[in-house]
Amino acid sequence: MFSMLVLATMVSSCAKDGETGPAGKDGKDGNANVNSKEFTITNWIKDGDKYKGTISYSVITADIVNNGAVLVYISNGSGGYIAMPISFLSNGYLYMYTPVFYEGGVTVWASSTKTSYSGPNSGTFKVVAIDGKSIKKAKTVIDLNNYQEVKNYFNLSDK
Repeated sequence: MFSMLVLATMVSSCAKDGETGPAGKDGKDGNANVNSKEFTITNWIKDGDKYKGTISYSVITADIVNNGAVLVYISNGSGGYIAMPISFLSNGYLYMYTPVFYEGGVTVWASSTKTSYSGPNSGTFKVVAIDGKSIKKAKTVIDLNNYQEVKNYFNLSDK
């Protein structure tokens, strides 16, 4: 099982003709229309047979939810990121992590086939939101499941 989790959710909006814009001048990351932020979930709450961790992120607007995308990545523990949702085997048990985004945030659901599963450890997560026009352009030229390509395309930092 991962000892450290990192979830990235990216939010971006468009620049002219869907091209990426200049680096943000107002504290935004990379593209002036892209917001990327790192979060840590330390308190997982049991909900039935699953656990949930919530992230509040006000840049996830109704327009992003309805017309854009929120990308969520989890750390592989070696400096890279894996697109979510993800399932993996560890010691014969299946573990699953699924993000659900909505206006104002993301909930990460964690579950396992292990009967004595007590939930995930605390983890560091990233969140990025992308508006409809920018996501349409990006998905034609990059693999959105590849965090490095998303990072490079939108000029994001690892913070």
